[in-house]
Amino acid sequence: MTGTNRVDVERICVLLAGIPLALELAAARLRVVTPAGLLSWLERPLEVLTAGPSDGPHHGRSLRDAIGWSYDLLTQEERQVFTACGTFIGGFTLDALTAVTDLPHPREQLIRLVEYSLVQSSDLLHEQRRGSESRWFLLEPIREFATERLKIAEDDTLRDRHATYFLHLAEGAERDVERLTPDWQARLQVEEANLSEALAWFMDRHRSREALRLVQALAPYWEGADQLQVELEWARRALALPGSHEEPKLRADVLCTRAYCEQDLQRLDTTAETLEEAAALYRRLGDEAGETHALRILASVHSGLDDFEQALSLLGQLAARFEAAGDAYLLSETLHNTAVVYMRMGQSDRARPYLERAQPLAEQTGYRNGVAFILMLRVWAGFLDGVRMMPVDLVREAWNAAQQLQMPGLSAMMLLVLASYAREAGLDRFAARLFGLAEAVRAPLGKPWTVCFIPQVRRLETELPALLGRRYDMERAAGARLDLQGLQPEIEAWLEGKSGRTGVIKPSVDSKGDLTAREQEVLRCLVQGASDKRIAQLLTISPGTVSKHVTNMLGKLGLHNRVELARWAAQNGMDGSESETELT
Repeated sequence: MTGTNRVDVERICVLLAGIPLALELAAARLRVVTPAGLLSWLERPLEVLTAGPSDGPHHGRSLRDAIGWSYDLLTQEERQVFTACGTFIGGFTLDALTAVTDLPHPREQLIRLVEYSLVQSSDLLHEQRRGSESRWFLLEPIREFATERLKIAEDDTLRDRHATYFLHLAEGAERDVERLTPDWQARLQVEEANLSEALAWFMDRHRSREALRLVQALAPYWEGADQLQVELEWARRALALPGSHEEPKLRADVLCTRAYCEQDLQRLDTTAETLEEAAALYRRLGDEAGETHALRILASVHSGLDDFEQALSLLGQLAARFEAAGDAYLLSETLHNTAVVYMRMGQSDRARPYLERAQPLAEQTGYRNGVAFILMLRVWAGFLDGVRMMPVDLVREAWNAAQQLQMPGLSAMMLLVLASYAREAGLDRFAARLFGLAEAVRAPLGKPWTVCFIPQVRRLETELPALLGRRYDMERAAGARLDLQGLQPEIEAWLEGKSGRTGVIKPSVDSKGDLTAREQEVLRCLVQGASDKRIAQLLTISPGTVSKHVTNMLGKLGLHNRVELARWAAQNGMDGSESETELT
């Protein structure tokens, strides 16, 4: 093994799950192909890992032979359960296995399959999340063998039970207003591969009703995970099925799901036509709630097309309807969307009252996503309206709300907000890191920046390179390499370092006098988020010496911990921007 092929070799070992015979057979193939080439072959390991060297410990046996020998020793019921295990991708629970096998108590057969090492327990390999169900899985070569048994049987019963089980699971997921509860979001995330397999099964067999039902059931999961591109692709495929027109209610619902994704991804070429079809279907069915849902999305589409007059007219009608009906949730959403239209029009001063009215309504209904977005937009509307002294309490509340939801799109917008205020405070290197992380979080979503953010994005892309020179690319790249947890301490220290509501840093030249030059160097690194070990590497001292410097500074300044020390540094202009030390 060399430094060049080490990564490929490690991936081969992981793919083959460390099975000794599989590794021996793979090693034999390296006589004719490189590790990178072998890795590309191993999508179907049983076809590649056939006869091994005759002088090896397994005497020329293939991996299929070894698994087949174990399979032949199973009882009929054990074989039935083993084959059913092959329908799952990424593991399964006992409830799922029971549904697929249609046996009343498959636990005994499962226990024996684990004892024979044909099935593995996930709980033994990974720490089980409290309250989660136990899971089992098949190593990939063994799952391939089980899948072959399914094909040989030429019976779709097990696969159909698998797809039906996951359809019912998704439809039974509990919602928190229009999103899933955190527990159900996490549960469906674990089953994502099985859910995709179920969708593919229904699609491939033109089972239009089930495909449409499952797409609609998974929409809140995809939206909670910021997987709108995935959602849009499945919606388009389901709507293209020949039988989808025979299910008018389901078709209308999925048309709205498709339109919602298109407007959020700003792919608006055919969205209005999609919504017109949905609204027509709802009217034909006498479904007033469905038609209202289509109009809610249509208002956002008009806004995205810069047809602000039509957007505001629709939103005004909807707001009056929801207020008369006493629907606090939908009224909150409509006020929120009205504020966004005004922000897109460059009239942030008119947006702020709508946001301030929307927030208590969202809080009243427990609409956590809405509250988080409203808080972020309140901060941003103020910034666009010329408020350059950061409202720290509101920013902290918005940041905390965004982190609790773990929605990448919202986190990216909050990072851009923070980068903008950091730039205003003269913390240009910090702003570049925040901006780099914001772009890194946003890019995989495939979503462009919302229109009301684009001018500030362009401003940062122009101003920061001019101010930082070559440092800009380094700082931005450093931010992009981090994750939210990696930059969190620096963000929290910065927010904690603000005083009152102004968020203004007030340097005090004389206050640095009691600190030695070395202590000031350590402090500048510390405030930029470096660990003791990293500071030691940068300053060529030991981690123990770094710790002593920190202790000395706390004593000299009468402070109690590193958070207070970071706050003091921020208040006294020691944010690291003057330092020549590169934290890269």
